Amino acid sequence: MYEEEKKPSAPLLAAFGFVFCVSLALIYFFVAQKPEPIPAPTGFVAYTAKDQTFKCQAPKDWDREDSGTGGALMASAIFRKGNAKVDITSDLIGSLMGDIIESGDRQMSGMLPGGMAPQARPAVEKLHLQEKAGMKSRIKGYEETETRAFTSPLGEARVSEFTGEKPGFPAPVKVRGYRTTILGNERRVTVLCECPEPDWSRLKPAFNRVIGSLGPGGA
Repeated sequence: MYEEEKKPSAPLLAAFGFVFCVSLALIYFFVAQKPEPIPAPTGFVAYTAKDQTFKCQAPKDWDREDSGTGGALMASAIFRKGNAKVDITSDLIGSLMGDIIESGDRQMSGMLPGGMAPQARPAVEKLHLQEKAGMKSRIKGYEETETRAFTSPLGEARVSEFTGEKPGFPAPVKVRGYRTTILGNERRVTVLCECPEPDWSRLKPAFNRVIGSLGPGGA
């Protein structure tokens, strides 16, 4: 008599089934769950902060969160579409810090012999650089381009383009964006624009428009 042909055991079948399900799940997450491209805004609308400290052109079809009222130390507005966002904050503390920096620079200049002016960085640039350390702690592999100066209706301004990675599933997400600091007479305004790297070229013009449109809100 021939020996009865052995059939796969139940545990072996279960193991094969598990591997098959895991493979399907990986294919689903890597292919079917690939994020859809974030479209450029279809238009812009005028936005004024709740405390009237700034205004700007905001993407009209993006979600909005804002906070702050008249007399508040800080006001913010966040415009969001998927994993892209524009985060604007206006705060009094930053402006006071700028005043302290400028006062210290003037005192240092007064201590030097006549004709020897210190090559001090402007207060807005120092504040901008101070925030870089915080960005490095929040975004893995954070890197910036050289800081660029520009003039805003709100005051002296600095902007840097950045790259980095944020946690994501099933893999980290590469991001790109702008980090902007504007120092006015009564408020510091910071702007953080970011999006997944594949959407950067499509959303960069919108980010530039929002930053370029910032101005006094009437406070």
